[in-house]
Amino acid sequence: LVLTCGAGITVFSTRAVLLAATKLRRPATARRATRRFFVEPESLGLDSKKLIELGEDLNRRYIEEGLMKGAFLAVVMRGQVVAIWEMGDYTENTVYKLYSITKVFTAIAGLQMAEERGISLDEPICNLVPEWPAAVKIQEGEGKLRAARGEVLLRHCLTHTAGFSSVLPTVHPSNSLRAIERQRLQARISGRLGPPQDLREAVEREGKHPHMFDPGSHFNYCGVGSQLVARFLEQASGLNISECLEQSLFEPTGMESTGFIIDEKLAKQCVSTDYHPWIIQAVADGTPGSRWQRLKLRLRGILGSLLGKAYFDDLKPPGVGVILRKKLWDRSLQLFHPEAGVVGTGADFVKWLAMLTNGGKATDARGSRQVLSKSTLASLATPATPELEAPFALDAPTVPGKLFPIRNYK
Repeated sequence: LVLTCGAGITVFSTRAVLLAATKLRRPATARRATRRFFVEPESLGLDSKKLIELGEDLNRRYIEEGLMKGAFLAVVMRGQVVAIWEMGDYTENTVYKLYSITKVFTAIAGLQMAEERGISLDEPICNLVPEWPAAVKIQEGEGKLRAARGEVLLRHCLTHTAGFSSVLPTVHPSNSLRAIERQRLQARISGRLGPPQDLREAVEREGKHPHMFDPGSHFNYCGVGSQLVARFLEQASGLNISECLEQSLFEPTGMESTGFIIDEKLAKQCVSTDYHPWIIQAVADGTPGSRWQRLKLRLRGILGSLLGKAYFDDLKPPGVGVILRKKLWDRSLQLFHPEAGVVGTGADFVKWLAMLTNGGKATDARGSRQVLSKSTLASLATPATPELEAPFALDAPTVPGKLFPIRNYK
């Protein structure tokens, strides 16, 4: 199942759909919801009655209650689109910010390139990305540095196990940060160092910072690995990461309205990022600028919660980039974020899911094309961090007695 909303697209298993939304009660109102079935669900072992109930429940609980402006729900199985729902203000042609699903695209393109060039996943990333140092330092505690035990490998960059110290408060709560992460966060919000000009400069800057733990010894969700995989792709292909993903994934899959940059004709189909009040606090923690600016943002979130506001939609209005404030159709853009920068329509993402569930083969009016190899698909289905057993936090193996352990690595 795939659910799209103002904050991006989330993929769920067909056995369980877990929807997270602040329980802010709004006056119930009838909101448009259309449903289309394309195949008989029972022919694929699905229950059409339960699917109808699923769509109706989502629309009633979240759209009609005013918790979300709209949603696009699709059921895709074995390469076939079973059904889609268009709810509230959103349709299959709405352009969503895909955020961290960009990491999936980058990782798959990296696996493709490694397979094509015969590059082992255990290749040191410094051999593939010239600006990355051969040796990195580990910061333990408040300031003690030591040499890392081992090099950062391509595998580590694909599995969030390299130990990068870059931090994002919307992922890891500020009160859980390690010393090096707190230092990095303070430097970022000070605004002393402006954004890099391109991905190469971003990676070069990151290579100067200590890591939190030895490569391969632990898991920590972080976007730097995606940046290094993207730089590997750029070096190997001679293209920038935007062009690389377009040629290797989006165009072969028929995803005409997906990418880091889109056509301006799609401007009216773009939607804002909608933030629930409870996440505004984390957004404030990572916002560069003055303390007063961050305090105002925190107070706004608190006030919104007290007043029962469902979401804020003016922080990232329609048409503005995922990270940078440039318009999504601004072709002067040089800094692409391979960890969070792609946008696209729900219809395109359904094509992506159909390809993934059809043995890596895309089928449309142009015919059938093998987009992903069997070995790449097998890699996607092979556990790389077996210590992570659901439910798990983004930076911790499961701990007995704790439903969602937070940052238990010291």
